[in-house]
Parts: sequence; structure tokens; C-alpha cells
Amino acid sequence: MSMRPIDLQVIVPKTAEAAKAQQVIKESNEAQQSLLSAQFKEQLKMAKEKVYERTRPEKINIEVDKENKKERNKDKRGSNKKKGTSKNTGHIDIKI
Repeated sequence: MSMRPIDLQVIVPKTAEAAKAQQVIKESNEAQQSLLSAQFKEQLKMAKEKVYERTRPEKINIEVDKENKKERNKDKRGSNKKKGTSKNTGHIDIKI
């Protein structure tokens, strides 16, 4: 397949145009990728710093445990005074 001089005059300028178009596409893809990466990093940072609230049932369980503990402490104090001995025991019950 032979190339005529007139064909070369048309093809050469078009290759430069095609190269520029490819470069623009490549740069836009890289810019989009870096933007997405920055947004993802920001989301990760915010997720690490966010404090999650407990659900309502967990709060209720903890409050019930506190009331039970107060009642047990009252009973222990009364029985310890009667016996004359004092034991300091601590118990923390946490459910996640």
C-alpha cells in the first residue's frame, strides 16, 4: 500500500490533533482519579474521628445494671456493718 504525498499532508496534522486529544483524556482521567482518592481519604478521616452513639437498648441495660449495683451495695454495706468486715469488690458489666 503506497502513500501519496497528498495523503501525507492530511495525515501528519491529524496525528498531532489525535495526540493532543489523547493527552487531554489521559490528564482528565488522572485528575478524576486523584480527586476520588482525596475524597476517599477525607471520608476515612471523618469516619475515624466520628463518635458513634449507643443504641437505646444498650443504654437501658447499663442503667438497669447501675440500679442493681446500687441495691447490692446498700445490701452489702448493711451486712458488712453487721458482720464487722468490709470487702471492697468491684464489678463492671458492659455489653457491646
